[in-house]
This record gives sequence, structure tokens and C-alpha cells, in this order.
Amino acid sequence: ISSKPGQGSSFTLYLPVTYQAMNIKLEDQGLPSEINSIPYERSQPPKEPPQKIITQIFSQFIDDDRNNILDNDKTLLVIDDDKVFAKIISNYARKIGYKCVVAGDGRSGIYLAETFHPQGIILDIGLPDIDGEQVLAQLKASAKCHQIPVQVISASDAAKNSVLVHGAMGFINKPVDEAQLTQVLNDISSLAKTQVQNILIIEDDKGNRTATARLLAEDDLNIECVGTGKQGCEKILSGEFDCVILDLGLPDMSGFQVLDTINHSDLKRIPQVIIYTARELDDAEQSQLEQYSSTIVIKGSDAAERLLDDVSLFLHDIEAKRRKEDKDTIRLLQDEDAMLKDRKILLVDDDMRNTYALSKKLIESGFDVEMANNGKEALDLMEADAHYELVLMDTMMPVMDGNEATERIRQIPHYQNIPIIALTAKTMPEDHERCMQAGASEYLTKPIDFDKLLSIMRIWLFRHG
Repeated sequence: ISSKPGQGSSFTLYLPVTYQAMNIKLEDQGLPSEINSIPYERSQPPKEPPQKIITQIFSQFIDDDRNNILDNDKTLLVIDDDKVFAKIISNYARKIGYKCVVAGDGRSGIYLAETFHPQGIILDIGLPDIDGEQVLAQLKASAKCHQIPVQVISASDAAKNSVLVHGAMGFINKPVDEAQLTQVLNDISSLAKTQVQNILIIEDDKGNRTATARLLAEDDLNIECVGTGKQGCEKILSGEFDCVILDLGLPDMSGFQVLDTINHSDLKRIPQVIIYTARELDDAEQSQLEQYSSTIVIKGSDAAERLLDDVSLFLHDIEAKRRKEDKDTIRLLQDEDAMLKDRKILLVDDDMRNTYALSKKLIESGFDVEMANNGKEALDLMEADAHYELVLMDTMMPVMDGNEATERIRQIPHYQNIPIIALTAKTMPEDHERCMQAGASEYLTKPIDFDKLLSIMRIWLFRHG
């Protein structure tokens, strides 16, 4: 080894051409004390393992199993900013056969869910960046993650009803005991293995009941139909149903009363509720329903396809078993890139080749992209236009570098909270820290993996509803 301050270090390793199973001392072989290194180029750069890329994007919150997960392992994702609690959950889950991945904030939790696709997720509501309700909303809106069971464990029960009707499998108040954890993990395992899903249709019109049941008919679905609100409430409170399709116009009580009854019951797991109605809703009714139901489908020309999509969101493994034509419709309705269409972003980079290649892909994904060659140009554009929603900022540029530009963007009142993703060829920890101190939201190293960049952008640009 030789090392010079400011220049770096050189390491030389001597290996014999033929392996000899004996203790060989270099000085006994007559080898020179120094040799010149031979420059070479790889035909292709080695690919980094996914775990290393994840660490670059989101730092590891606590020691977990992300680096040793195999294809057949059962995996649990814990999203909680309490290191002690996350460690307790992880240790217990390992004892019963899970590998655990842990995130300390919402954004990294969503990214890890999309990357590892765990069998289940334990989610806290009070997270430091985005609250757990929005994390749940993003997971349920993701084509990759919407089928993963999510158990909410939180110190506050203020959001209990909201998270249950929007897709959580259950809600438990902290602190939790071993029996509760065992039940949660058993429930997650059961959901992953289950083959029969139970749907309840509450509809007073016999013809509509029959048509809806036929639409959803599959060998692995158990569908029951009732014609009154009282019968519906009794069935729901039995706890046997995973999804309820509810009409509002019932003969004995309104759909609103059915929703109110089940939401004030002692049910530990409230099933997903889809409002399937032909009546027009005023603003007050729409607002009232959104507090209870997972989604509202107005009966019309495309209602059948919409209903198929919504049911597939809430029941595990149905999409994989659908007929091809139904699956194509569902994929179209669940197009994650639809939310990116016409979102206005600013790409700041002085390298014309990078700008051209990246902007082309972003435009193809639906973005409205504007470009700047340096930080000063970016500032001028943003001071003149208040409608940018995200900035991709190169760090090394002439005139004004990315870090200085980021600091000055944060001083513009309406851009104090805009997502700024730093893009840099530097990989040293101090470079990362400098970007974050300047006000960057995320830090990605070049060459940019476009799929990972797009995933991070979706997280930042997500709009629920």
C-alpha cells in the first residue's frame, strides 16, 4: 500500500499463477517491492445489488435483513420512526420465521414496499415526513403494493375509522403485547394463503343483485346477497366479509345508516365498502360518504369495469386470476403514470446529453418538462412562474451550482416546500450531507436509474383522491 495526502491510496496484491497450498512469503519469491498498475477497462460496469441502491436513496434506519432476503423468504416491512418499537417488532417477527425490513419515515417505507413486496406491513400513523394515512393511501393506489396487508399500530386512535375504511387490515393502539403481535402476524399469513374471499352485496333490486354477482363470479370468491339494510348490518357484524358492495336506496334504512352502524360497532376489522349507486349525489352526501366508504361508483356505462377495478384493489390475489380482458381493463384503470400527466417539473443540468436523454423519458411518462442549464437560469424561471411542482437539480454546474440554487429556491415563499431531487455524480457521504443541508428532498447518484427516479417522483407528487 502507498498513500499520499490529497492524491489517494494505491493497493497492490500479488497472487501466484498456480495455487500452492503452502505458506508463501512474498519476499522469498523475489518479487519487486513496487510494480506499475496496469490500466484496464471493463466491457460492462458491474451491476450494484438492489440493496446497495436502496441504501443510497434511503439510509438504513436500523439494522435489518434487507441484504440477505432470498426469493422464498417471508418478509415483513415495519414503517415506524420509533427505533425501539421497530426493533421489538423485528426481533419478534424473526422468531416466527420472517425477514424484516424497517423504514423510519413514510417515503422510504413506500419505496421499500415497492422494492421488496413484503407479505405484510406494520404501519405507524405519526411519521416525521408524511403521515401514515397518506402512506396507506399511496400503498393502496400502487399497482405493485395494493394487495399487501397493512396493519396499523399507533399511539393515537384518532385515525382509526379512516384507515380501516381505506384499506388497513386492522388497527391496534400502542403499546402492544405478544399475543396481539402473534395475532397480527397470523392474520397476515392467513391473508397471504387465503383462497376464498367473501363479498357481501346489499341491493334491494333483485335484477341488479344478480347482475353484480355474475360480474364478480369467480371460483375462489364467496358472494352473498341481501335485500335490506338490517340484513346487511347483521351479515357485516358477523365479521365474515372482506368487501361490501352497498346500494344507498334500501327499503328499510338508508345506506348512510348502514355505514354509521358498522362504523360505530365493535368490529375489529371493518370490511372495505364500495358504494354502488345509480342516484346522483350532492356535495354534502359526497363528503359524508367519503368519511366512510373506500370508493364510490356511480352506475353507468363504465360502472362494471370500475367495480371490477375497485374490488380487485381490496381483495388479495383476485387480479391475477381474472380473465385476460378484465385484467387489461384493470391495468388501464390502475395506470400509475396517469397521475404524472401534465405535472410541471424543472430539469436543471448543464450537460446537454443528460438533459436530452432524461427529458425525453420524462416527457414520454407524461410530465410537462422545462429545462435550465445552471442554477441561475433555474432561479429566474421559478421566480417568474409559480406552477412548478418538482425540481431535478444537478449539483455541479457553472455560474451557480445546484446546492446554492437549492438554498435560494428555499427562500422563495411559494417554493419553500417544493420537492427538490439532487442528481450528482459524487458519492461521498459529505456530498450527500451538503445536498440535504442546502435543502434537497432526496439525493440520487448518477448514472440515474430511471425506474427508481420515477418511483421517488411518484411518492413526492402523489395526490390522494
